[in-house]
Amino acid sequence: MASNTTIEVPVDDLQVGMYVSDLDRPWLETPYSIQGILIQSQNDIDILKRYCTLVYVDVDRSEIFVAQQHTPHAKISASTDIANKHKQLQANETESLSTLPQRVKTYTDIHTAEQEIPAATKAYSIAFTLFSDISINIERNTKFDIQAAHEVVDTLCESIIRNPDAALLLAQLKTTGKELYDSAIKTSVHLLAFGRHLGLPRKELSILGLGGLLMDIGKQRLPKEIQTKKSLLLKPNERKLMKQHIFYGEEIITQLSNTPEEVIKIVLQHHERENGNG
Repeated sequence: MASNTTIEVPVDDLQVGMYVSDLDRPWLETPYSIQGILIQSQNDIDILKRYCTLVYVDVDRSEIFVAQQHTPHAKISASTDIANKHKQLQANETESLSTLPQRVKTYTDIHTAEQEIPAATKAYSIAFTLFSDISINIERNTKFDIQAAHEVVDTLCESIIRNPDAALLLAQLKTTGKELYDSAIKTSVHLLAFGRHLGLPRKELSILGLGGLLMDIGKQRLPKEIQTKKSLLLKPNERKLMKQHIFYGEEIITQLSNTPEEVIKIVLQHHERENGNG
C-alpha cells in the first residue's frame, strides 16, 4: 500500500502519466495480468473505475509532472535527480519486459480430462510418496534425491501437457490429511498449468513445477504447531519463526547436488514483493 514513494489517489482523480502500483483490491480480481500500470489514456482510467475506488500511485515511477506536483518545494537539483531516476526506472522496466518469458508453444489437449484422470491420479500418488520420503529425510537431517523430485515433477508435467484439467481437479478435491504435502503438490500443479497456459517450453515447465514443489520445504523445520497455521492467527513470536522457513528452505536445497539455480531463486524469492520487501 502507501509508502514514502506512493500516494493514495481516488480513481476519479487519476491523470494520464500516473503509475498505479497497487489497488484497493487484489490484482487477480481485475483483468490485469501484470501488477502495475502506467495510465496512458482516459480508457485506462475508465477500466480502473469498473473495479476500484482508490488506487496507489508510485510518484517515482510516474511521469515527471506527477513528481513535480507532489514535490512543489523541491529545488531544481532535486527535480533533475527525479528526472534522472525516472529515466533509469523506465530503462529498467524496458529491460525487465524484454526478459519476460515469451510464448514459444501453443499447447493443445491430447486427452479429455476424463481420459487423463487415471494418469493424473497416479502422478499425484507418486508425488505424495516422494514428499513423504523428503519429509522423513529432513526429520533425520539427511539429504534427499533431487533427481527423484525432478522425475516426479516430470510425470506431473506430462499429464498437465496432455490435459491440465485432470490434475487441477485433483488439486482441488484430493487431500491426504497432511497439509504441507497437499500444499506442495497443489502449488506444483498450479504452476505447471499456468506455465502451460503461458506457452513456456518443456524445460522451463519442469523448473517451475519443481520450484513449486519445494517452495515451502523449509516449513518442515518449523515447530509442528505452527507449520500450517494461518498467517492471521500467528502470534508475533510465531510470525517471526514462520519467516525463517525461507532460510531453512535455502539451507536444505543448497546442500543438494545439481539443484537448478532457478529453483533456489523460487525458494528464496517466493514471498518477495515487486519493491523488494516481503
